[in-house]
Amino acid sequence: MVTALSAAGRPILLLAELMTQGQSTWGSSDRCAAPAIATLHGAGQLAHAGDGDLARMRAEVTSKGGTTEAAVKSLESADMRGIVARALRLRPAAAENSPSNSDPLDETT
Repeated sequence: MVTALSAAGRPILLLAELMTQGQSTWGSSDRCAAPAIATLHGAGQLAHAGDGDLARMRAEVTSKGGTTEAAVKSLESADMRGIVARALRLRPAAAENSPSNSDPLDETT
């Protein structure tokens, strides 16, 4: 489980990339990368500092009728939960087939 979660974290770079591309309608993607990265960093810090109840934390920072609520609805309607669940299920199978994911202290791999 930890391996799947850790490896699934790397595709968050794709989320940063997509956020940057989406923002580039307001300017160059180079100018938009820093705010996208800062947003993801801030969300990670908030989650790390919290008590683990991410749904409650998200609800607390979501204003009724605001842009966060609209973004969450958009992601939910695009089946973001299903997309993430499928990505996490792929990881264990890929780990079995990848020598780069083996335990460096295990001499049998």
